[in-house]
Formats: sequence, C-alpha cells, structure tokens
Amino acid sequence: MGRDMAETRQTTVDPASRTDGGGPAVQMLLAEVRGPEVTERMIDPRGKAIQVRGELDLATVGRLEARLDPALAGNSSPLLIDFTGCGFMDSSVVALLINLRVRLGNSDPAPRFAVVAQGQPLRLLLLTGVDQMIPVCASVPEALGALEDAEPSGASESNGLAEARFR
Repeated sequence: MGRDMAETRQTTVDPASRTDGGGPAVQMLLAEVRGPEVTERMIDPRGKAIQVRGELDLATVGRLEARLDPALAGNSSPLLIDFTGCGFMDSSVVALLINLRVRLGNSDPAPRFAVVAQGQPLRLLLLTGVDQMIPVCASVPEALGALEDAEPSGASESNGLAEARFR
C-alpha cells in the first residue's frame, strides 16, 4: 500500500461540457435528462403542427400538454401532432390524446387534429384503439389528407393502417 490516498484525485467531467459529444451512450443519457423536445410550426396558412422528438412518458407528457392546450384553445384550425421523432411513448400519452378528443367534443365526427406516428408509438396507438377516435397516420401527407377530408372518426381505416395494426 505504498500509494497515499491523499495524493489520488478523482476527477469528474460534466458530460455536457465535453466537446466530442461524449459518444452515443452519453448523448442518450443527456436526451433523457433534457426530456423530449416539443416544438410548434405552421404547416400551411390553415393549421399548425406540434412536433415531438425524444421519449414521452408520465414524467414528461406535461410538456406536450402545455403546447396542445394553447394550440387548440378557441381555435378551429386543424392541428397535426407529429410523433415521428418520438422513439417511445407510454399510456399517459394515450390518455392525453383521448382526453383531448373528449374535451373537444366526442360527438363531432371530424376531429380538429390528427396524429402522425411510426414505430413503437404507432403500434401503441393502434393497439389501444386510439385510431378509432382520432385519425392516426403513418406520414404527414396522410395526416394532412385526413384533416382535409374531415372524415368521421375511424378515418385511419381508410388510410391503410388497418392492415398494419399488428405488424
């Protein structure tokens, strides 16, 4: 034990201060700490899109809800909710979407918003039947078409997702 413990220094480096990015593992951890990125943009003069990048769960779904409420409050313009950059979502997002649909008027045959999702988020929305209440599409052009067509609930059946339900 010739080494003196007082001479040994342990250095910690803040991963966010690294100039090399820290590698994929560090980037993934930083993304989890920062949470999802939720942005809003105009899709055309008639409507907006809310875009989500990252993962959504019970701890982070409030960020999406905070953007959805003002985007739909007192506004009849269509809204596209784009989850294509979202790698994971849990049932809290399903509950948010269903509550949003009910709050906007479940009797209205044409919802004022549509959802775009791929991967696990798409599978979750199809498995839970959200696509029976809200147009759930695999691409932005399909979702814009669903909003323009103003088809009754279950519009996703006409855009080819019924066949992909359990893929």
